[in-house]
Amino acid sequence: SMTARGCSGNLVLNTSGGSVTVEGHDGALGLGTSGGSIRASGIRGTLSGKTSGGGITARFDEAPSGDCSLKTTGGSITLELPASSAFTLDAKTVGGSVSCELPIQAPESGGSKLSGAVNQGGPAISLRTTGGSIRVKQT
Repeated sequence: SMTARGCSGNLVLNTSGGSVTVEGHDGALGLGTSGGSIRASGIRGTLSGKTSGGGITARFDEAPSGDCSLKTTGGSITLELPASSAFTLDAKTVGGSVSCELPIQAPESGGSKLSGAVNQGGPAISLRTTGGSIRVKQT
């Protein structure tokens, strides 16, 4: 497993076995693992995360500054964002449900997908899982 704390700039962490944890990052963050979960907190900037063997939990301290993508084939996704965040959500799951605590304008939803603009829209937030649910929460 890998852990990074208090980093800034462009950071990419990839592992083929184990979890990836980041606590505090300012900038562009890319995380990948083929055998574990991804946990990121204290994010300011953007996040790209992909795992084939676990869940993804991500908490932003500030609204995402650009497009973000989280994808897993073996677990659920929980994304926590400040209430004032402006973004365009595109969330889809196979094998679970999707929910969002922040208000979505004219949402397109079915039980397993949810998309639309939050706070007039902004950067694209793409969330995909084939093995669990997706939860977008307000911090």
